[in-house]
Amino acid sequence: IKQANERLSTMKSFPLLRLCPAAAVAVAAAAAPISLSFLPHQKRRTFRTVRNGLPEWRENITLGNPCRAPVLLLPFPHDEALLPGMLTHIVLSNGRHMDLFDEAIENHQSIIGMALMGDDGVLGKFPLCEIVSFDARVGYRGRIKMNATLRAVGRAELGEIVSISPVMQGFCKELVDGGTPNLVRAGELVESADAIIRDLSRSEGRGDIEEVYQEAYKRSLEAIEHEFTLNSHEGSDKDQKPIMYLTAKSWAIFSITPDHSSWHQAIESSNLVDRLNLGIKHLLEEKLQLGVSHNHIDFGVGFE
Repeated sequence: IKQANERLSTMKSFPLLRLCPAAAVAVAAAAAPISLSFLPHQKRRTFRTVRNGLPEWRENITLGNPCRAPVLLLPFPHDEALLPGMLTHIVLSNGRHMDLFDEAIENHQSIIGMALMGDDGVLGKFPLCEIVSFDARVGYRGRIKMNATLRAVGRAELGEIVSISPVMQGFCKELVDGGTPNLVRAGELVESADAIIRDLSRSEGRGDIEEVYQEAYKRSLEAIEHEFTLNSHEGSDKDQKPIMYLTAKSWAIFSITPDHSSWHQAIESSNLVDRLNLGIKHLLEEKLQLGVSHNHIDFGVGFE
């Protein structure tokens, strides 16, 4: 990773992508046929999926070695990390990104990693994203414009970067919460978080804060179901469901914390109770700030 970081240090000013507001994302509800061949006479190409690719990626790509899974990487600023369930829309205009998306769709079950770029290079832990939609057009003088929607469906820890060109690729280990959480304590923390969010909604006079939280919870729950399929051998489905619901809440809390610096801290956490404590800490900071200022805060970015 050290050698790769040295090579990547020159990439910080390179215009790899331009992010668009998540509120502009509109994901089609019905699946369309997948086109995998981009012939010279074609002017447009579209890909849609409504199914998580992470279980298939885990089954077909890790090949029995979950500690060394190949993953394609797309660089992002570290403060644009996504949490499970979040969506983002990106616009790309470099031909090599076409190669990356082609490779991801054809050989990686539509999964790519967000290579988060910090001050000292690539951060060690990053979101795993599913390509929800992908649209490429060839315009005037052969210029390529690609629009893609990504949804975070998991997390991973980077082992090594093996190539930068033509696409960035490395090996990673899927990151999930470890051990058996203290469900009683986690439940108490979720109750505290729910109460703080209700207070925020009343003090700001905006009932939509609570609606955003519930929508974020729903999306997070959909995104992490695979994780509990992975861990089902540790207990029955009945035992796993309470943990799954509490884990989804631990991610949804951050929909009410516009300070994105806390999001990567959450990604790095592999302990449910610790992550809930982190979320509550930031909720209390928001509550304190609202007690001083009533400026509009953009809640729920990424969960639209």
